[in-house]
Amino acid sequence: MFDGILIGSLLMGLLGAGLLVRTGPGTAVKFLATIGLIVSLLLSSTYLIADQLTGRGFDASIVFHLTAGMAGAPFIEFLPQILGGIALAFVAVLTGVFVYRGMGALRQNHASARKYAGVGLIMLSVATSPGTRDVVRLTASMLPTGSGAPDTFLVVDQLSEAENPKNFILLFVEQLESTYFNEDVFPGLLPRMTALQDEGIRFTNVDQVTGTGWSIAGMTSSLCGVPLVGSGASNSMSGVDQFMPLAICLGDLLQPQGYRLHHLVGSDLDFAGWNNFFLNHGFESVEGLFELSPDLPADTVYSSWGLHDETLLSVATERLQQLSEGDRPFGMVLNMLDTHHPAGHPSPACQAEPYGTGEIPLLTAYACADRLVTQWIAELRGAGLLENTVVMISSDHLSMPNDVWDRLQGHERRNTVLVLGDDIAPAQVDRAGSLLDLGSTLLNLIGYDVPGIGLGRDLLADPADDTDRIADIESAISDSRGYISALWSLPNLSESVAVDVTTRQLHLGDRSISIPALMQFDDAGMTTAIQFDFYETSPLWTFALQMGGGESFLWFDECSNVSEVFSGMDSSGNVLCAAYGHYGTPNIWGVRLDVGATIDLSRLRSGGVRPRDDAPDGSRRLGMAVTDADEDTTFTLVASGVQPDQSYVRADNQQDVLFLPRGISVVGLQDDGSAVMLDTADSCGFPLPVDDLPPLDFSVADTVAAQASNYDMIAVMVHDSAYCDRYELAPFFAGSEFSDWTQIGYRTPYIALRSAQGALVEKLGASETSITLSTDAAEGE
Repeated sequence: MFDGILIGSLLMGLLGAGLLVRTGPGTAVKFLATIGLIVSLLLSSTYLIADQLTGRGFDASIVFHLTAGMAGAPFIEFLPQILGGIALAFVAVLTGVFVYRGMGALRQNHASARKYAGVGLIMLSVATSPGTRDVVRLTASMLPTGSGAPDTFLVVDQLSEAENPKNFILLFVEQLESTYFNEDVFPGLLPRMTALQDEGIRFTNVDQVTGTGWSIAGMTSSLCGVPLVGSGASNSMSGVDQFMPLAICLGDLLQPQGYRLHHLVGSDLDFAGWNNFFLNHGFESVEGLFELSPDLPADTVYSSWGLHDETLLSVATERLQQLSEGDRPFGMVLNMLDTHHPAGHPSPACQAEPYGTGEIPLLTAYACADRLVTQWIAELRGAGLLENTVVMISSDHLSMPNDVWDRLQGHERRNTVLVLGDDIAPAQVDRAGSLLDLGSTLLNLIGYDVPGIGLGRDLLADPADDTDRIADIESAISDSRGYISALWSLPNLSESVAVDVTTRQLHLGDRSISIPALMQFDDAGMTTAIQFDFYETSPLWTFALQMGGGESFLWFDECSNVSEVFSGMDSSGNVLCAAYGHYGTPNIWGVRLDVGATIDLSRLRSGGVRPRDDAPDGSRRLGMAVTDADEDTTFTLVASGVQPDQSYVRADNQQDVLFLPRGISVVGLQDDGSAVMLDTADSCGFPLPVDDLPPLDFSVADTVAAQASNYDMIAVMVHDSAYCDRYELAPFFAGSEFSDWTQIGYRTPYIALRSAQGALVEKLGASETSITLSTDAAEGE
């Protein structure tokens, strides 16, 4: 259905563009139509590429991995989609430029009708694009809904003691949805597991709901009854010390009952915060690729994801033998990976027995999983390792687009869930459920009577007694978003920030995160997002450039990376730097994290520009940290006519830097080393010339006159550009003592200094260059 909508949206946009060609609609309309067309094409392109990865368009899994990074994932497998996305974005922009240039002079009276029809069709193409639908839906899903637990969310603090608690093995087979068991679609693909289903409880109606559709989301949903929505769905949790610490998951409940809990996976544990999830929730042992590799034979064969399933299951047998020798109940969670989309990675043991002709390795990987899982179960039974043990085999989520995607379409797709055990009678359960229900169901199977955990419910509960059943799970997830976000308990601003430059850890109170990191805060100092760039998958300077105006942030990174955005940072040496303040305002500072460096967090709690008539008392000062100085301070002032933020003020006896916004800024300088933004005006702050520009309440002369007695020196500086045909500069400088401002052109850097004694110094640079001036120049006048 959405393919037709996508095509229709694209055709409307292109038809609208065709109508506009040679209609001469005017600069503003040309710009609006061009941007609208590019947005429409980019939305459709994004949807198309995302749909190839997820099969569901631009969903929460895309947001998660774009922001969380893809640490540990084999990029080569997704290279066609990545290159395709880049190519489509290029085509979208190129098409927009072509259409913009094609809109020539007005020649016909009926061109006005064509103009309005063209613009209307382009706007309609944006509104009807499946990409727009997905963006709106995702945006709505991230809006706060309150932090209290809704009635449908069951908070279970502890379990009642079981008389004979059973062990459990929870085996996730990557993307093993039930469609692969369909003999009409995949004849002879899974014969052994099909037979195995007749030995236990087969759940046939476990659907995929919001926040459960990718691997870490499947883990969180299954073990905690919590979908991965809210803060954890939009941020990487790899660098945070705790993964959803306030959630109560299966491990949190079973560890106090004496369970020994172990997790095995063949991939990198850094991926998507995987390691912290298990360690933070009751698992005493978590082993992944790098933990297991040193003890493996030298001839072990690896896939692009890590360990093949045959190797992982062999290790699992050894671990289960060790666990069974103890006197405590145990639980093991395993994740098989060979069936990962798009093409699969058949274990070496299965290469000689391909599925069919072997031309589709993914199907060979599924056939291999069929053999490996059933042989492993038989091996465990033969060794007596399944006594008093419940085995649950499940897909971690439905398949994402892969080499047999076309065969999966048109069928009722459900997750595979099968339960085996010595005293479990064969049965088929058709009750509707989701992965959220697995944890509750498993708890009851091993001897604990609970109605549910989180948004999960026991799928084996008697319908007559199931009073807590959720009628509309999607509505329940939506109502729970605020509460689920609060479960992350992200570290917030405290009175101080401690940075360990050796271990590269940032400590806020009793919480810690790994550096590099970029934290964003609301006005109350509460963390709204944390971004990381492990493996440099998403450099933090790109996030810094995308932040909204006035947003409070605290960014720790290599000085060379910080200087990509704030070039006033000294990036020499292998050291860390911090930039912090309110992005898009004049209040941004930076500091090298040398020994003794300090960060004034009070600056993050007060944004905006200080009123011009506000006296510079210490409690309101927003500039550099003040230190005692035995002699006058020398300031270095840099003004640049190029982007990004390359203009700043630095005192020789201070550690931090005051960065300047675009436009004209007036800065007060004190001999103690403080620099204070007195006033600023962005005279190029509008994207298009408009007929009625709003007045800018800004006067260099008035600000200097009002503040001259409060500062030892006042600087007037221009960053990026003050002149771009929006405003004339004369009204801003009228009545001032400066004169060289009359030569300021497009992206022309300018610095003027006035000492308390009235000495004046001005310096003007060439367009798109940088200039430097020391306050010694004014003091020598």
